[in-house]
Amino acid sequence: MPSTAVLGHGIALPQGFKIGLYAKGVESASDMAYSPDGVLFVSLPGQGQVAALPDNDHNGEADQVTIYAGGLVQPMGIAFHDDYLYVAEEHQVVRYRYEPGNLTAGEAEVVVPGLPVGSGFVTHAIGFGPDDKLYVAIGASCNACEEADSRRATIMRFNADGTGGEIYAKGLRDVQGLAWYPDTGQLLATNCNRNRMSDDTPPDTIEAISQGGNYGWPYCYAGDVVDPELGAPDSCNGVPRPFASLPAQTMPAGIIVYTGGQFPQEYDGDIFVASMGSWERKYPVGYKIMRIHLANGEVNQVEDFASGWLVYQQAWGRPVGLIQAPDGSLLVSDDRANAIYRIYYGG
Repeated sequence: MPSTAVLGHGIALPQGFKIGLYAKGVESASDMAYSPDGVLFVSLPGQGQVAALPDNDHNGEADQVTIYAGGLVQPMGIAFHDDYLYVAEEHQVVRYRYEPGNLTAGEAEVVVPGLPVGSGFVTHAIGFGPDDKLYVAIGASCNACEEADSRRATIMRFNADGTGGEIYAKGLRDVQGLAWYPDTGQLLATNCNRNRMSDDTPPDTIEAISQGGNYGWPYCYAGDVVDPELGAPDSCNGVPRPFASLPAQTMPAGIIVYTGGQFPQEYDGDIFVASMGSWERKYPVGYKIMRIHLANGEVNQVEDFASGWLVYQQAWGRPVGLIQAPDGSLLVSDDRANAIYRIYYGG
């Protein structure tokens, strides 16, 4: 694949694709969402902030980086719904009433208080489904253990005002991204499975989530890998097979279904996944964007779409979030290089 450069590094992309810099100096850039009036927002968990990055002249580069809200605790997942911006902090979900053109937040309203805190995974992916309900991912407190809090290792669902909370699906160690497939409304979730079994087992997964589903953790992974410490011979009975399996410890994060029309037609309906990359594997893997190509609704091929953030086993950047821009290009946040990239098709 031809390489194109950004921040002084080459990124390998399919023929005809190019990459540019949407914004730099965006510390710990992570999840992204577009406001109703087309302004890009990004969470900055390391800074305790959410920033707005408008591109008023539509040239594919942010005009400015404005801090919309601050004083937050590990804000990660963000989502717009009706007239509000929702932000998932470590211990709660808050929302701000959004006024188009006003890039300074008003008072935060707590809609989901009392999320589990302490050890383990402290950030939360969020999103609104076709049912207009709020979905909140809550990670495990450990690598592999039996949780005292039943909300751990789940996806919970709430009404938009935070009422009616329920466990929607469980057995998911670390969900970093949520997406709903168009037309079918199928919920897809990126899931990072446990470490310290081996460098290559168990695989990380993309799960097709159903209400009431149990996806195995901490007894079974990827539908057929029994945990060596907590599992039993029948632990995988009834555990769904993943929608897609990925190499172990790639840490899949942001996920989108491409519907933009700016890429060639064969990309329509394909799934893009950002891989944050391994942290304790002997030889690091990940640090790239993967494309999951579908045929007749089934996974046909998983391949690298953009790579080059890992060079000679050293990672200079780390893709985290993905979002489709209004013009059909793909924006990628990088919390290590503190940047947001724009990938587009140049023909």
